[in-house]
Amino acid sequence: MKRNFTAALAAMLLVTGLLSPVGSMNASAAEALKENSPDSAATKVENEPIIGLKAFTDVSPSHWAAGPLQRWSANGIISGYDDGSFRPGKEVTKAEFAAIMNRIFNYQEQSDKVPADVQATDWYKNDIAKGIAAGYLSSDQKNNIYPSKALSRAEAALALEKVFRFNADKSSTAAFTDLNGVSDETAKAIAVLSSAGFVKGYPGGLFKPDGGITRAELAQLADRMVSGLLLKSEETSLGTVKGNVVINRADVILKDTVIQGNLYLTEGVADGNAKLEGVKVTGTTFVRGGGEQSIGLHHTSLGLLQVAKPNGKVRIYASGSTAVGTVQLLSGAILEESSDLTGAGFGDVEMDVVPHNISLRGTFGAVRSADSAVSGSLLRILGTVGSLTLGSPTQLTLENNSQVAALILSASAGGTTIQGSGSVTTIDNKADGVTIGGVALKKGNTGKTTLPIASSAPSSSGNVGPI
Repeated sequence: MKRNFTAALAAMLLVTGLLSPVGSMNASAAEALKENSPDSAATKVENEPIIGLKAFTDVSPSHWAAGPLQRWSANGIISGYDDGSFRPGKEVTKAEFAAIMNRIFNYQEQSDKVPADVQATDWYKNDIAKGIAAGYLSSDQKNNIYPSKALSRAEAALALEKVFRFNADKSSTAAFTDLNGVSDETAKAIAVLSSAGFVKGYPGGLFKPDGGITRAELAQLADRMVSGLLLKSEETSLGTVKGNVVINRADVILKDTVIQGNLYLTEGVADGNAKLEGVKVTGTTFVRGGGEQSIGLHHTSLGLLQVAKPNGKVRIYASGSTAVGTVQLLSGAILEESSDLTGAGFGDVEMDVVPHNISLRGTFGAVRSADSAVSGSLLRILGTVGSLTLGSPTQLTLENNSQVAALILSASAGGTTIQGSGSVTTIDNKADGVTIGGVALKKGNTGKTTLPIASSAPSSSGNVGPI
């Protein structure tokens, strides 16, 4: 099935969940509606009521969050209580927040270690485990997470920054006067979200970091942070989207779309496929899902591409006029340039120091890993690499006469092994214990070396030695 969307309709794809199981909250805990939320002015005009969608008994058409609540209820993800209410003024708990994030991003991985105050029978057990695995939740020193406690505004900001991973200036600071008691990490997160216009403060330059965040406030915050959410396995065109887009299902084909923000291919894609065709992303593209045959980039332009597939098994292939900026590999991956590629293909590749299984197939400029004594990475090259810098012990294999123009091994790359079939034009080795073709590689500069290393003919004494 194919659908075309205008930018306005694209916004209606935005969905989230804002509740624990229906009826699980105490009705007496509901608070007064916050009609005068500090965030209401910016979106009151945008979020006009949409006719024909489900209404809640306690959300009037003039409520500042009526638009987002109505839109998302149409997708069957947001719902309220048995009495028809939504209780927009009730503060969100950590467990409810986890459920929201997991529904948006469709996280799949669950941590084996759950906090001591989360029981196997709790409705939120899996959501908490997913939040910990995804990295936006963590226990305290006593291994408690207090899932039923109201989430503070500071906690929400830190968690959202970890989920969305905005690339912000590390030196930025939030222009609020009441953040002295929060951690530097949290203050930076607040600054990031504030500078991007996602969160706002209160009169007098206050953020109120210890204050709670209501269901309506979080709904509106999600509305600002996710401009499009693709939930169905189908071909879709969104036109121009001013904001972030999330793909959380497999078999989505996104075509002819300009995303003025980030694109997230989440764990919900699992080991399935996704394809971008005629797509331009001005922000960062995050890949946490996809299988070994899976993520296709055709006539697509990406900025920074960050790959962090939990099991490290994902293939990303570029074809047509595709051009990608820097690629950050935080997990294993296959990067492959198709034979019909006419664009620049993949840009520079930065490899995480954690051991991974990485395969590069095509023509690459600069490939490098950071300095670290951590060993175990497997790197296979099929094609050509202009400059390869190894900062950690690596098993490097050149396949089918592949070529590396310049190989640089830092001192921390000791124990690296180089094998296979191909050639290295120049080698600058600063590490101990490096072998190439099974032969020890001396320190310093070495000229062109071809693999496999040839052996000399047997001498009269019967001894053979590497050339």
